[in-house]
Amino acid sequence: MELNDKERLILDAAAEVFAEKGFFKATVSEIANEAGVAKGTIYFYFENKRDLFKSLIVSKFESLHQRINEGEQKGEDFESQIKEIIFRKLSFFAEEEDLAKSIIYDFAGMDEDFKLEMGRLRNRHRDKISKVIQKAIEDGILKDISAEDAVIALLGIIHAFGFENYLNSEKKDPSVVEVVDIIYDLFMQGVHNK
Repeated sequence: MELNDKERLILDAAAEVFAEKGFFKATVSEIANEAGVAKGTIYFYFENKRDLFKSLIVSKFESLHQRINEGEQKGEDFESQIKEIIFRKLSFFAEEEDLAKSIIYDFAGMDEDFKLEMGRLRNRHRDKISKVIQKAIEDGILKDISAEDAVIALLGIIHAFGFENYLNSEKKDPSVVEVVDIIYDLFMQGVHNK
């Protein structure tokens, strides 16, 4: 998803407003004010608030996909690629705590079309990670297990740590780098080909 400067400006403003107010309480007018553009400018680029929210989520996933692709193209080893995936996902929880909460909590109230679109996006994301894991299985780094099961395990660990460490206001947030190593070690101890 290639964005021009105006679209990026609007999405950055939307991230701020959605983080502060949540999807359902945020208005397009507030997003326009935050971006310093006319309300009509937003409708020039985005069909409605739902489309803007979806585009924001897509842009976050695209950034992660790009990092995964860069790792593959650079020939990074499995450990580097998996740690980058863990780091990027945890960084989103840590750096954009309120927006992450809005995405998680507001998702339940979205219409079925939105949920289907997000499901397709999530599956595309999981497929990217599955390719990295499948290659590691083929290279003998990981046990001969289902790549899909390994993806579920990895994402489950990441999401549990992300939620507990960065979205749960009762805890003191540990360093993302520390948590990356903990998650990587937990994941590998369960699937490492000994």
